[in-house]
Amino acid sequence: MTTELNKSELFRLAAVLYADNNYEVSTRVIHRKILDSALLDCDNNDLTIHKIIDYIEDKYSLLIGESEINDIIEKYPDSFLTNYHKDSKTICLSPKRRGNLESKIKKNNIDTYINLYILDKKGKGESIKKTLYDFLYHMFSINTASFQKLFDSKKDISTLISLQDSNFSTEQIDIINDFLNWDNTDKNKAIFDISSYALEFCLLTNKKGNSNLRLNNLKNKSFYLDTNVIYRAIGINGYDRKKRTSTFLNKFKEAGENLYISSITDEEFKNSIKFYIDKLKSAINPKSSSKVFLEFRSLKDIHSYYHNWRKDKTNSNLDLFQAYILSEYQIFIEHFNIKLDYKKPYDLDDKETDEYIKDLTSGISNSKPEGKRNYYQSTLNDAENILWIEEKRDGKVENIFDTKYFFISSDNQLRKWDYYRGFKTPIVLLPSQWMSILLRYFDRTKDDYKSFVSFLNLRNNEKVIEGEKLNLILTGISEMTSNVEQQRYLVSHLIEKDFEGIITSNSSDSDIINKSKEFAKTLLEKQVSNLSKKVENLEIETTKKEQIIGSTIKTAKSKKIHNKELENELTLAEKLNKKLIKENIKLIIEKGISKWRRILWLYIPLSLILIALYILALFFDDSNINIGRKILNHIDGQTSESTKNLLNTLFYLPIAAAGWMLWQSVNKFNNEKVDNKRKELKEKYENTTMAIVNTGFSDKNKG
Repeated sequence: MTTELNKSELFRLAAVLYADNNYEVSTRVIHRKILDSALLDCDNNDLTIHKIIDYIEDKYSLLIGESEINDIIEKYPDSFLTNYHKDSKTICLSPKRRGNLESKIKKNNIDTYINLYILDKKGKGESIKKTLYDFLYHMFSINTASFQKLFDSKKDISTLISLQDSNFSTEQIDIINDFLNWDNTDKNKAIFDISSYALEFCLLTNKKGNSNLRLNNLKNKSFYLDTNVIYRAIGINGYDRKKRTSTFLNKFKEAGENLYISSITDEEFKNSIKFYIDKLKSAINPKSSSKVFLEFRSLKDIHSYYHNWRKDKTNSNLDLFQAYILSEYQIFIEHFNIKLDYKKPYDLDDKETDEYIKDLTSGISNSKPEGKRNYYQSTLNDAENILWIEEKRDGKVENIFDTKYFFISSDNQLRKWDYYRGFKTPIVLLPSQWMSILLRYFDRTKDDYKSFVSFLNLRNNEKVIEGEKLNLILTGISEMTSNVEQQRYLVSHLIEKDFEGIITSNSSDSDIINKSKEFAKTLLEKQVSNLSKKVENLEIETTKKEQIIGSTIKTAKSKKIHNKELENELTLAEKLNKKLIKENIKLIIEKGISKWRRILWLYIPLSLILIALYILALFFDDSNINIGRKILNHIDGQTSESTKNLLNTLFYLPIAAAGWMLWQSVNKFNNEKVDNKRKELKEKYENTTMAIVNTGFSDKNKG
């Protein structure tokens, strides 16, 4: 049994071989890279040539001679360091070569992406890694045996099994498929490298000498397509498979290969479509919701294809659907330049031919497990297609180079039967087999790698309802209700019960429809009963709430009356308060006017006294009390004119002051001046009053 260590070394060898993304190299370069990988595996210790030969044989199952290793060392002197130990030559990688290889391996080795995947999933690392290692080694072993059979038809591959026959648990298959479907181009390339190494291994170990695998030797092959490939290519098995199959078939166009559909396959495809359309006609209910159907996980088949087509259409007539499929089929044929071959290379009326077809049909049928056998016509079609290719080969069956005709099918069981049945180059090829060869010779895009990896997905044993069964269930349910939400609820309920009592091994279509209808009726009646009880309880609750509400309304009305009285009292208080404020402001204004005029008690007497003094001085010269005259005489008695002028000015200055005071006194009784003063005082006192009121409210609120 291959150990995990050996698997790791094998995967690292694949990374070393294709680190430069070059898949078409000479045998010498391949040997050099194998030597690089072996030395890296041994931590680049100095090893004798014989120890290296033993290591390569033990770990990689490859034989490389001493002379071949010496030739490599001489051809690439900068890549290796040589020494001698006890008269034996030892070698190791040069530091530069080792560094270059390790940097490339880190990016290309599948280990890097398995570790990233484990880190992302936060799962049990060792368990996940072992599962993925087992799968990848299993893939490598199957591909190796398959390619060996293609290169040498006499090769015994009795131990060959298909990936789909592997004994992985449901949980392991989920991990494998999730890893394969993880959108990482470098991961996809690393998986392709492992598969490519299987092809490289066959070329290196092929004892028939046919190691000249070149594109020119593989051109002008003719490939007949099976019905299952057509189903995938036009999208019946889902959009993802359509995209991956289109990528695969485009490589055929690039390689200049010839694609054919036999009259057997053409008729089988059209008859199968008619068969499914007739079944849909007898089962489909116009009230079934396509959106509900598509919400639930089912196998991608004609039924999911129909509901995807129907979901946004007002006219979902099944004849239109059939016409749509046939138009897609015609577009597919034209796009990939596929030729329809109606010329059978055999005579069905010939008795020996008829017997041979019956033998082939029996062999194909018996090779399949009991529960996976197709109906007779499908197996007969496979048998005729096999005979068609055999006749086309015209005895050229030695190896892949000698043989021109092949049959591309995704039927693993048919392929397995074909590989086991004799010493002939196999007729049936899986898409991934030929793609792994074609991708060696063309520029590889991320879609190419993704397409290749998608063909490796394993069938999961998890119960996924068939589209046909889901369609029948929805038909039965829709007879009881056209409401989309109710249809969704009923299907969900059935899925939760695992379709218990609805689908059995011997259930007919009408049984499933009737049981689904009865289930929907029972559940809907139960819903109605529950709703009636809820309505009754709701009515009781409503009555109680109405009583509470009535009492509350009565209390509220009483409070409303009381509040109205309080509101009226408050309104009166506010009006009275406003009236008092206005009267208070009016009183304050009048006091302000009085205060404004108070200065007149000084101005008027003082100005009158001054005026009297000047009158005495000017008109009563002889009066003894005429102080003004005495002051004027004193001024006139001055000898200095300047002194006289200054004293005269000072003497008459008070008369101007007296005039000013009299003018001010008159202004304080001027109507316009008084009105302006009233407005000024009103604004001042109103603002002051509002500030006091607001402060009072604020203090009350704080309290």
